[in-house]
Amino acid sequence: MTSLHFATETVVAAAPAKLWEVMSDYGTAWKWMDLKEDEYVVSAGSAVGSTRTMTHMPEALVEIVRKNDAETMSFSYELTEGAAQYNMSKYVPTFQVVPEGSGSKVLYSVDLVVVNPGEGMPKDGEPPFATADGLKAMIVGMYTGWVNNAAKLAM
Repeated sequence: MTSLHFATETVVAAAPAKLWEVMSDYGTAWKWMDLKEDEYVVSAGSAVGSTRTMTHMPEALVEIVRKNDAETMSFSYELTEGAAQYNMSKYVPTFQVVPEGSGSKVLYSVDLVVVNPGEGMPKDGEPPFATADGLKAMIVGMYTGWVNNAAKLAM
């Protein structure tokens, strides 16, 4: 097992308050996460301790809100079930929306534990999460797309 921490950022044209409104609503994140509403179940709204279950994978993914701070526009959650299908035993992402010019910058970081880290990028035919490098590339690409989707909804 290998523990990883990495960070990335994405700049978008959406106003920070509007983008935060979209991204911090745990119950409607399916709209910008490329999911269907019936693949997404949330308990207790967006408060700390709320959970969401996503059924779009062979094994359901269950996440819990660990932080939702409107003042600093910072949000964190933890994947509590289903991480093994992504070659992980831990996945804790955090995002923060900050002003950037007339738009926003979304700072994204993740702490994760890769079960079988492998070496380099995945070989042809392997899933992107077959190695630590591939998993990181997949997560950064996925999250960048999600932020861009959320920005469209915020405009």
